[in-house]
Amino acid sequence: MSGDNDVMEQAYRIQKLAVVNFRGITEPRTIDVFGRHLFVLGPNGFGKSTIVEAIRWCLFGSPSGQQDIEVRNTFCPAETTDVALNLAAQGKTLNIHRALPPGRSDSRTVITDGEGKNLLFRDALPGLDHLGHPTGTLVVFAGQHAADRGQGQISDFSRVLNFHLGIQQIPDLLEKMRNLAEVRRAQREDMSKSLDSFLKELRDQLSNLEGIRGVIIKNPPWGKGQIPTKAETERKIDSLFEETAHVTGTSPTTGLSLQEKIGKIRGWNNQLASIKKQAINKELGEAKVKLLRAKLLDGWPSAIADLKQAEENITKLHDQEIEILDGRSLDELSSELTALEIERTEEEIRSTLRRDAAKYIEKYSPSVCPVCNQSLATGTIQSDTEKSTSAARCDELRKKISDLKQLGKDLSASRRNVASLTDKITTYQRTAEILIGKSSPTPDDVNRYVENLEAAIQSADNQIKNAQAESERRDRRARDLETEQLFHNNQERITAIQTVLGKDIEGPRSALKDYDNFLATAEEVAKLALEAFDTQIGTSITPLAEDITGVYARLTGHPSYDGILIQREPSNYEKLDPGKLELKVTSSRCPGKSFPKNVLNGQAARALQLVPYFVFSNYWRDVMELDLLLVDDPSESFDTSHLDHLMSVLKTVASHTQLIVASHETDRMRPLIDKYFTVEERCVICVEDFDPLKGPTLEQR
Repeated sequence: MSGDNDVMEQAYRIQKLAVVNFRGITEPRTIDVFGRHLFVLGPNGFGKSTIVEAIRWCLFGSPSGQQDIEVRNTFCPAETTDVALNLAAQGKTLNIHRALPPGRSDSRTVITDGEGKNLLFRDALPGLDHLGHPTGTLVVFAGQHAADRGQGQISDFSRVLNFHLGIQQIPDLLEKMRNLAEVRRAQREDMSKSLDSFLKELRDQLSNLEGIRGVIIKNPPWGKGQIPTKAETERKIDSLFEETAHVTGTSPTTGLSLQEKIGKIRGWNNQLASIKKQAINKELGEAKVKLLRAKLLDGWPSAIADLKQAEENITKLHDQEIEILDGRSLDELSSELTALEIERTEEEIRSTLRRDAAKYIEKYSPSVCPVCNQSLATGTIQSDTEKSTSAARCDELRKKISDLKQLGKDLSASRRNVASLTDKITTYQRTAEILIGKSSPTPDDVNRYVENLEAAIQSADNQIKNAQAESERRDRRARDLETEQLFHNNQERITAIQTVLGKDIEGPRSALKDYDNFLATAEEVAKLALEAFDTQIGTSITPLAEDITGVYARLTGHPSYDGILIQREPSNYEKLDPGKLELKVTSSRCPGKSFPKNVLNGQAARALQLVPYFVFSNYWRDVMELDLLLVDDPSESFDTSHLDHLMSVLKTVASHTQLIVASHETDRMRPLIDKYFTVEERCVICVEDFDPLKGPTLEQR
């Protein structure tokens, strides 16, 4: 026992547990363990399992498939869930503190040593970290607990066996080598694809460059002669650069590249063409404005002709007037017409009287005159047979007077037209004087002026065309030289790409071969490691199965299934995957056969879960910094006699392992605790009550 005590003194032991806002524990609860074995007793639903879970959560967080938020206290979601463990060993201390702040879904752990220095889990507990969570801390939950606390959460058998045999690193190594090979294979594939893509891109570039070269040679910018050298092209660019700078009156800038010089040449050409075009357009615009003004005088010749025609018309009308008057005036003709009209009226009255008297006499044959009452002479009344000459004369006079009046109107209109045309011609003449700058100009002067303007406009148009042609010629020269330069640049790139395709890709191809060699070597090494691993496992599982069978038989005394077999799947050498190990039960009544674990009842199945830990635990004592066995309700699946066997095994394990045991069967467990554990070795907590708003009431005994 002295050796066991030495081991116990070397390993960390839980000294104190502090819990708040964890599941059903609302108010702070502190348990002083002082490195002893902890037994938590009390009825179901009072929070025993919560204490066991709090220890496990503080060390490893929530189990796989669960979130940390599931441990948050329902009544205080806005408070921090907090569990702290104080560990001690040989004068050393560790403080492990896990907290889940409000609003977060993942918890954080802080580990400090006795001096307050922060440590990583792998540095504080390297053996436990290497063995894997939760391999070094076994938790067995009874079936009566909530479904989300999965039953039989115990160490992975294969991992524990590998650790026991000292080959625990080989599966990890194989996995790393497998992952590394996959990464290297992916890198090799990426490199190969990248190289193929790079080569395709180079070939595409080469094809494109050769196509451009063919187009340039088909329409050579250098003419029909031989292809100029690059130096000749550069000299031509320099010459055109200096020439264009001289034409534009610009000092050529030094230190420019050929492409920059071509850009300058084009810029100067555009600038020169723009200046010339602006000057010519200014003159052209002024000439066009003058021409538009001169076009306003287009009506001058017709106005002169119209004036002459109007004056001739006046003369003609005046001659007609003289002819009609025949030496008399219009008033005289009007007076004569008036006298004749009076005379004619009297004649018409007498004629009417004669006709009426003749009718009266003819009808009534009177002897006296009905008007004057004088005796009528015999004979007949004189007839009005001859037409009066006065009527014809009146018609003649009326026509003359009407014609004279119309001639008067026509003469007035013609004179007004003459006055208007005279004013218009005067305006034309004054405008022409201002436009031409000559006194008393004629329409012929204006015509000559217009001809000169049109000639000037045509000349300006020709100058613009010539300037544009000159600009295009210079720009074409610049483009041709740029094409020549492009030809030489493309030729250099073609040569460079051909060189790369010819020999410079040997390096990447060699790297691909190195990757292939590496992958082959890594695979060979991994297969050798897997072969050694299989050999070690193969020679160890038979005696180990015998040890497990012995402990299993002691705990269960099962009448039918009285043996344990470790069954191993063949390793996959292609995938570098070690075969899995599985515990199966055997029966002396059926030699040569094995059965799955689910053929066992609750007590035997629970015992089989604990047996590997009891067997392997003897081999861990010198490597585990913290070795805990967390058992929740072991009495749930064991009868009284086998529960006594279980407690005796736990007593053996307790020589180097700290026990954390919870049970609701206080009456069965308390005597066994007193039987196997002294007061100095144990710490018993009784859960007396549970308040949903506060948590369990704990009494330490």
